[in-house]
Amino acid sequence: VHGVLDADHNAALNYLARMSDPDITIYTPYRKVKDILQERLRLSNQDSRYSVIKTGQWESERTDYV
Repeated sequence: VHGVLDADHNAALNYLARMSDPDITIYTPYRKVKDILQERLRLSNQDSRYSVIKTGQWESERTDYV
C-alpha cells in the first residue's frame, strides 16, 4: 500500500509539472510524451558533469526532479 501512495504522489507531481509544459498537452499522444521526455533526459545527461559542478550533487542524488 505504501508504494501505491508514493506512485500516486509522484504521478500528481508529474502532472503538475507538465501542466505548464508547452510541448506536452492533454491531447499529446503518450508515445510523443515519452519521446519528448527521453530526449530531454538524453540532453540533460550530456550536461551531467556540469550539473555536479554547479550543484555539488549527482543528478541521481537530487530531490527536485519531476
